[in-house]
Amino acid sequence: MEVVFELSLCINLFLNSFILKLTGLVLREKASLWFISALFGSIVSLLSPLFILSIPMKIVLQVATSIIMVLISFKYKNLKKFVLIISIFVLVTFVFGGGCLAL
Repeated sequence: MEVVFELSLCINLFLNSFILKLTGLVLREKASLWFISALFGSIVSLLSPLFILSIPMKIVLQVATSIIMVLISFKYKNLKKFVLIISIFVLVTFVFGGGCLAL
């Protein structure tokens, strides 16, 4: 069981890092604490199956995790810039997930 947990953590950390760096590349913004943000997202995604949550609560958890990851990675400047960053982050996540699903 430890190998599965460690492997899942490594894969999730890599994918979160890739998505954050790609978001920064699209926006031409520097993601300063991207590793800490990716680690936070990985830990939340690995711990979330341990809790029995309803579907609306799972959605709230995922949205809150995304917002926190963006706030950790990119500095908050104003609401307009924040909404743009979170939108690009979600778009990159969906495109990357769709591409992985297609393969």
